[in-house]
Amino acid sequence: MIHKISLIAVLAGLVAAQVPSIPCCNCESSGRSDDVICLSAKEMRDHVGHIEPLKPSGLDKGLKLAGIVVMEMRFEPSGRVACARAKSGHPIAVSAAMEAVRKWTFKPVVSNGVAKAGCGRITIKYRLRNQGSSTELR
Repeated sequence: MIHKISLIAVLAGLVAAQVPSIPCCNCESSGRSDDVICLSAKEMRDHVGHIEPLKPSGLDKGLKLAGIVVMEMRFEPSGRVACARAKSGHPIAVSAAMEAVRKWTFKPVVSNGVAKAGCGRITIKYRLRNQGSSTELR
């Protein structure tokens, strides 16, 4: 019985791993829609209003980690993050980034005098240490 449950769990994991993830925005395929403006990496950085630094929870003493996390993000006209998906990065940093970006704010994209949502990719360079961390956008 335990072997059957384990096998079912493994198979379910394999099936779930093969399901393609739904992107936060379709910038690669459409480029632009009426509701969401697709932005370049530089435009995404320019629209960031507030950055919450990456702070991994449960960071072990002595653990030092540095690198980059690439995120695909969509924000609402209000500046609130509507969707964020990690495209690459170390799992600990990705977890910290997913937690941090929920607290970020963006400046709205204005088109014809109307605030619009924006989306695109943003690269986060980080250095995580148990005595502090640094976060910057690339």
